[in-house]
Amino acid sequence: MEENKNLHTFFAPAERTSDAEIRKKAEEIKSAPYICSILNSLPDTVAVLDENRQIIFANRLLLNLLGLQKQDTLLGMRPGEALTCEHAFIDGCPACGTTEYCSQCGAVNAILAANLVSDEVKECRIVTEHGDAFDLLVTTRIIPINNSEYILFIAKNIADEKRRIILERIFYHDISNLAGVIHTMSDILKDSPPPEDCEEYHHILYGTSKALVEEVHSHRLLTLAESKELVINIEPSESLDIINEAAMIYSNHSTAFQKSVAVSENSENILIETDKTVLRRILGNMLKNALEASLEGEKVLIGCYREDDSAVFFVHNNGFMQKDVQLQLFQRSFSTKGKGRGLGTYSIKLLTENYLKGKVRFETRRESGTTFFIKIPFSYKPF
Repeated sequence: MEENKNLHTFFAPAERTSDAEIRKKAEEIKSAPYICSILNSLPDTVAVLDENRQIIFANRLLLNLLGLQKQDTLLGMRPGEALTCEHAFIDGCPACGTTEYCSQCGAVNAILAANLVSDEVKECRIVTEHGDAFDLLVTTRIIPINNSEYILFIAKNIADEKRRIILERIFYHDISNLAGVIHTMSDILKDSPPPEDCEEYHHILYGTSKALVEEVHSHRLLTLAESKELVINIEPSESLDIINEAAMIYSNHSTAFQKSVAVSENSENILIETDKTVLRRILGNMLKNALEASLEGEKVLIGCYREDDSAVFFVHNNGFMQKDVQLQLFQRSFSTKGKGRGLGTYSIKLLTENYLKGKVRFETRRESGTTFFIKIPFSYKPF
């Protein structure tokens, strides 16, 4: 295990136990009667950590999760390093718990709060270096072994539960709202004779039904992307066609009630090689997030411009994101909008960077609002 010579930290202590001491502690755990058998029999992934948050024992389920046969590789690592959290290494050196992002990590906070009296329980969201995501319920407690104290670290996978809650929210709220608008418009149009503003009703009905279909397809797309089954279709596409269609769809979305979507007048029409369906749904998620962050009467702006050999798409709203939100933004299941939300920004990053070879970034300022950017190359070259 390479030591991090830089002991600077933004959050938890950076000091690490020497390799020799880690091996000594690991042997102490192995020699403790029944400890290994009990931990291996538990139904969740379990690690035993020392006072510097480093692994000295991992049960079989944790080893299986990480595709390992023996514990040697894990010894001395911290949990985020073992799970290859995207923030766990700085310039190749292990740094789990020491970055700004770690201040919002449920796992690190649960470890620091561990005690002898009661369980400390916190939710933890991790996105790995490879774009995979974990939703974990972490439980910690200090346990005495052979006159020494260690931290018991238990991580339960709650991804299925999180997915169920999100899908219930989508179908009972978002899709229900869109279906309600379609039903109302259809009810009006069935009247005879039809109302004078029939054309407007047709426009609303078409846009809302399109938004409904888009909502369903977006979540199917994310499911395929997470399971690595998504097949993309690369073809020449014009940026303004994609932007205009996304703007039309989300102007009729339930999140746009008493708000508006506008295409920037300075937008350039750029020919790019990409999957236009995936790109449109990424832009749709950006618009939906921006609309949800906007107040009644506010406008969300979407546009595109050239930068080097890429097209940069952007969505702007007037809201400002606090620092703690910025640090958790692209984590799966994280949301500021309450229970049952949280796939929007995560899916934007997953689809853009893992499938379209693009990059995602954002800017947020109190005086000028928040803008999300995705940068897509003109020419697509396979990974």
